[in-house]
Amino acid sequence: MIVAVTEVTLKSVWHLPLFLLLAGCNLLVSKLTKGNLHTSFRSGVLTHRTLSVWEDYNAMMGYVRSKPHMWAIKMNPRLAKSSYVCHYEAKKKPHWDEALKYLNDQGRSSL
Repeated sequence: MIVAVTEVTLKSVWHLPLFLLLAGCNLLVSKLTKGNLHTSFRSGVLTHRTLSVWEDYNAMMGYVRSKPHMWAIKMNPRLAKSSYVCHYEAKKKPHWDEALKYLNDQGRSSL
């Protein structure tokens, strides 16, 4: 299985309504995408994180290439001060702490 972890820090609290609209739409699309095993979202005031688990790489890429996700990627530079992403293979769904450690160690900027 593939684990994907993201972290976005917004430039301003004024970007929060649009970001939450995009995030909510993408959370739903992720959960409905074939091959999704788990999707969760952690939200702070400016920093927001996702953790998703996929049957395989192709399932994850099916979501990544979806129209709502592509629109969110396009909006990311306007809304985000920083944005990091990583994905890796795992035998079981990780706890949030484990996934965030991997993101901190291996994540790459997606801006």
